Amino acid sequence: MRRLRRPCVVDESLHSLTTHGPQAYGCAMETEFVRWTEDGIEHSAVWRSTSGATPPKKVRVADDSITADEAYRLACEGTALLWRGDFHNARQLGTAVAARADRKSRKTSTDPATAFHLHRQTQSRRAGILGMLLVPFDADQTVPLRRAPDVRQAVLEAYGPTDQPTVSSLRDLLGAIGAHEWQKKGVEIPRSGRESTPVTACSHPFAANTSTSSPTPRSRP
Repeated sequence: MRRLRRPCVVDESLHSLTTHGPQAYGCAMETEFVRWTEDGIEHSAVWRSTSGATPPKKVRVADDSITADEAYRLACEGTALLWRGDFHNARQLGTAVAARADRKSRKTSTDPATAFHLHRQTQSRRAGILGMLLVPFDADQTVPLRRAPDVRQAVLEAYGPTDQPTVSSLRDLLGAIGAHEWQKKGVEIPRSGRESTPVTACSHPFAANTSTSSPTPRSRP
């Protein structure tokens, strides 16, 4: 049994959570909205986050013309970027912003407790910055961006079903895709002769502020 940070407890049938999302288990999932202005018109969409992050207050539309330096500066100032450009370029921008965030995070200490606190502080700040790059989803949960992959199944497993347009962070989406691939292929355990398939949905690779305990494995013969 695994306890999630969200206000719910998952029972022994945790594996079904990866298929139906956390809503299927009665988790408290209050609907929140992200709002932005585009072409002079105000828009809103349902905000979804596997880590329980709140929707950003300030959002502006961005595309392939934005530089990594500008994106990093805006993220540090608390402005999220709703991506309208090429999907693969968004991934490259996220990598470039992460590199800039890492360069700015050099604080350390010889005291173990202080060093640990600084590390957690740095990781939290880094996650917050990387969570400022947002991607839109249509009502059928396809990503309406150039060269975007088909992520519908991964999104269903991570967030549960919906029939509304939504917005999530790119970081969150990439984590959902990674978790979906883990679920399909399993993770090889050296010397065991078996593969282990993670069966958790709310915590996945790259997700911010999730529990650090290990996922419950399901062994494959």
